[in-house]
Amino acid sequence: MNIAQIISMHDTKQAANMILKETDWTQIPNSGLTDSCVTAFQTYRDSVRTIRQTIPNNPTWPTVPTEEWS
Repeated sequence: MNIAQIISMHDTKQAANMILKETDWTQIPNSGLTDSCVTAFQTYRDSVRTIRQTIPNNPTWPTVPTEEWS
């Protein structure tokens, strides 16, 4: 493994951690989001976790769901 691969792995994990941290609030009960939106964010976050765990060379990041308020 070369230094570029190590940096890429670190950047991918760091980006995934940031995304998860910034979307934590979407999973809190009574967040104000619709049930379908909460589910969409749960699926989104699951995809981000998969990227964080597998660290692909060129990750395809999922699209952020649109916030839908109840």
